[in-house]
Amino acid sequence: MTRELFILLLLAAIGTAQPLTFRVAAEATVGVHFAGPLSIAAGDFNNDGIPDLAVGDFDGSAVEIVLGSSSGQFRQHRKTALGASVRQIAVADLDRDGKLDIVAVCTDPNIVVVLKGKGDGTFEDPVRLDFGARGLAILATDLNGDGVPDLAVGQNRGISVAFGKGDATFGAALSYELNGEPVAIRSADLNADGIPDLAIAAVDSANFGTGSVSVLLGAADAAFRSVTPVAVGRPADLAIGDFNNDQIPDAVIASRYNSEYYIAFGNGDGTLGAPAKFEMKEGPLSVASADFNGDGLADLVFGNYYGGSVAIVLNQGGGKFHREPDIVLKGDTYAVAAADMNGDGVMDVIAANHSSRSAAVVMGRGEGLFQHALTIGSGASMLAAGAFDPDGKPAIAVVNSIADSVVLFRSGFQVGH
Repeated sequence: MTRELFILLLLAAIGTAQPLTFRVAAEATVGVHFAGPLSIAAGDFNNDGIPDLAVGDFDGSAVEIVLGSSSGQFRQHRKTALGASVRQIAVADLDRDGKLDIVAVCTDPNIVVVLKGKGDGTFEDPVRLDFGARGLAILATDLNGDGVPDLAVGQNRGISVAFGKGDATFGAALSYELNGEPVAIRSADLNADGIPDLAIAAVDSANFGTGSVSVLLGAADAAFRSVTPVAVGRPADLAIGDFNNDQIPDAVIASRYNSEYYIAFGNGDGTLGAPAKFEMKEGPLSVASADFNGDGLADLVFGNYYGGSVAIVLNQGGGKFHREPDIVLKGDTYAVAAADMNGDGVMDVIAANHSSRSAAVVMGRGEGLFQHALTIGSGASMLAAGAFDPDGKPAIAVVNSIADSVVLFRSGFQVGH
């Protein structure tokens, strides 16, 4: 650990009622090096009750598993070559055998690959799925209510849905046209019929500065029906939640290119109303939702690309919002997430900052207030939060695309390796 990181951790603990620090629990302890990872997911791949890491290595054309241990160390490293650049991964138990599987969307060549887990951290030989066009985004979840995970793959100006058969294979894909290329796929019951629907943020490749949010409504016959899309500026990310407290899901869209964000309230029938536009000149690249002030309403947090800040927008009820003073971080903020990192019942903010090669933890104090940011590490481009130890204490797993490594920061009350 560097002296600079030690000082940052020490300062962060001063003056807090329940000091929180993060120590480097494992950093390439098993010679973990990646050619260029783009995605990360957590799951227990060897069924020992301890979460592990799955990393999609774009430049390395592989999915790599780093197994966790009771000591918090990464004790083994296992690599599955795919022969294609891994763009995104999703984790689900595709055959309901109690062993987690992985689905990867790849380019060069354009394939979707299933890795069926053996339950010991290894996988059977990769199986390619035929989805035709280049995959851009992926979602693995149950879309027809049969308890079996299905796939939604975003492709060139469209999305393909394939329903799982319960044995890690899928039926013929159903294709649906979109107004652009998908950047985010989310699932929610948008029309209160008890059947999951899809919301997709897509960029119009013919008109660089525009995009849309399309809704595909699920049906009992396992088909999807499209409704009129909502036009927005070029989207970067999408969040779904009830933002006006009417029990109907709404959509929030971040648009770095247009330096704006949009809120489109749900009508209850699966359609979205005309989006309200809000300026955010810092360029929102990502968005997440949580209740930051304990009033029972869904608030918003944006990761801003320009200037490297996090914007907290508090929900005041009735569809009204108030932007709090920004939390300035180091570098450009690529991704944000919300989690209770110290178990005090107050939601905190986690951010990945690409150019500064760092992650940041911003501890919530309640009432929408936050402490100063704690900057951790360098080279962070994607992160996942969760309990990576049997003690249930939260941790942050950071993919370092520059150093080609994974670092796990564990919460605790001491500093050191």
